Amino acid sequence: MKAGWAEVPLGELCSTFTDGDWIETKDQAPEGIRLLQTGNVGSGYFKDRREKARFIDYETFDRLSCTEVVPGDILVSRLPDPVGRGCIVPETGERMITAVDCAIIRTKPGDAEPAFLTYYMQSVSYLRAVDELCTGTTRRRISRKNLAKVPVPLPPIEEQRRIVAVLDEAFEGLARARANVEANVADAEGLFLSALRGVFRNEARTWTAGRTPERVSMREETDTKNGATRTGGRGATLRPITGDYSLSVLAPEIEARPGWRWSKLTDLARLESGHTPSRKRPDWWGGNIPWVGIKDARGAHGSVLTTTNENTNEEGIANSSARILPPGTVCLSRTASVGYVTRLGVAAATSQDFVNWVCGEDLLPEFLQLLLLAQGEAIRRFASGSVHQTIYYPEVKAFWVCHPSVEVQAAICEAMNEVREASERGEACYAAQRNDLTGLQSSLLSRAFAGELT
Repeated sequence: MKAGWAEVPLGELCSTFTDGDWIETKDQAPEGIRLLQTGNVGSGYFKDRREKARFIDYETFDRLSCTEVVPGDILVSRLPDPVGRGCIVPETGERMITAVDCAIIRTKPGDAEPAFLTYYMQSVSYLRAVDELCTGTTRRRISRKNLAKVPVPLPPIEEQRRIVAVLDEAFEGLARARANVEANVADAEGLFLSALRGVFRNEARTWTAGRTPERVSMREETDTKNGATRTGGRGATLRPITGDYSLSVLAPEIEARPGWRWSKLTDLARLESGHTPSRKRPDWWGGNIPWVGIKDARGAHGSVLTTTNENTNEEGIANSSARILPPGTVCLSRTASVGYVTRLGVAAATSQDFVNWVCGEDLLPEFLQLLLLAQGEAIRRFASGSVHQTIYYPEVKAFWVCHPSVEVQAAICEAMNEVREASERGEACYAAQRNDLTGLQSSLLSRAFAGELT
């Protein structure tokens, strides 16, 4: 340790070192004194989270003899993640208390600068010391008694202030650099979707009242066929919903771009549903037939799915409405997690949370996957439900897509693969920069508390 420094237990640096108050749901009120919680404690910064603010009234404050938190106090979370993180409470213009899982630290004037301590609380050495004093296996936590034992390398107060000034300047620079990296990451992530939407965006040309007879007959065909597919159930809807990116419910009032045409999706691909074999029959699970659930689609969103978290077997398939779908089948999640799009790389069955298409010779599976991916959040336009959004089969059976020839589809798929690869290279590069900045911050903190910055 640097000459003139001392190692002091955290608790000895405090004029106040106490836990927050035990506040139950029944004690809370719509307004009054604000209740700060572990979610408000960031690593070195305060998270306001105004939209989730909770309160108690003044009578409850007095009845429970609550400890008031004041600006300049340090709050330390005794729960993950990470355990022991701390921040300085800012001026919020309101009275505050904190929950029992936070420790309140008020330093002794002239002994420790609050900013010095909160910087130390971000260091590897501090977090390691806290971890060694934690208890619990499934959910780690530290008691206030053990937190008070954490050793702090303490220089004289003036040197603490110099260290804080150096770190303030360095962290401001790191924050600017990190903001630039995050913006670049967002740009890289958005590159692929932007390119997709450029390919599939509908042109702003609409049919006039004098539509061609072919156009009228297409709408009539949609109504009369009523979406007959192997899925059974209700027929296709008669309520049109026009999308922005080459997808529509019913034939849209939008002219196809040159070389493209609008087609009913079920004329190009066989629509298939999914199902879940009974969970009451464990003997129908654990076989060699992959079964696709929402978690699988989330992990393989935008790519090819080759493995699943669960497998069923031939008996499970035979005793349910699930069907084994061939490789190349395009799957779209349609229930609570609307919009995950994946393509089967192996024969598999899916849950009822999906609608699936087995493409015919005029539609490439990869092209259909790209078209669905281009929708992004706009896919919810085709969903309904006030609480849980779902794309129902009457809408799915009435889907129309705008598409070019198979040869042009193949060229689009190849070009988009190149864009995807460029986007992923950019993301990897910026992720490496993000890691470098995190490493630099950790190095600065280590040097600061080894006495190497002043």
